[in-house]
Amino acid sequence: MADAEPTDQPIYSGCFTQKVDGRRVVIPSRWLPAKLDGNGKPFEFTLVVWPSGNCGTFLRVLPPHQLDRLMKKIEEMPDSDPDKPVRKRYIGSHSMQATVDKQGRMVLPEEMAKAAGIGNEVVLRGCLDRFEMWSVERSAAVETTDSVKASESLAMLG
Repeated sequence: MADAEPTDQPIYSGCFTQKVDGRRVVIPSRWLPAKLDGNGKPFEFTLVVWPSGNCGTFLRVLPPHQLDRLMKKIEEMPDSDPDKPVRKRYIGSHSMQATVDKQGRMVLPEEMAKAAGIGNEVVLRGCLDRFEMWSVERSAAVETTDSVKASESLAMLG
């Protein structure tokens, strides 16, 4: 049986182009937890530099429960799997936690933005249980690729 997802987690839907203001990006308010500081601690997303075949590198943005899920999935891999240490090293060395302030802004680490080709604007693409940050140009490329594949892929869902 699959682990139950937290019920108070937002659904990351929609696509938003945001300005990058002094390395800060405003996260859509509906993508933030109801209380940013409900337990006295700031809310953190984990940003991972994620290579993407034909469309180029982007940033995968994981809320805490998705990071936990990813770590568990890797940990459950057999130690004999040669990809296990590669995945652990890559994700561990190409990720950072980013805190969201009370105004819903997150600082985009410069080296990560550079790796993803993000300049003065960033496209936030919802992925239901997480979201992605793309450069404007790479986002257009992924939109084209997804549009071609969407009909067949969605038909499989029923």
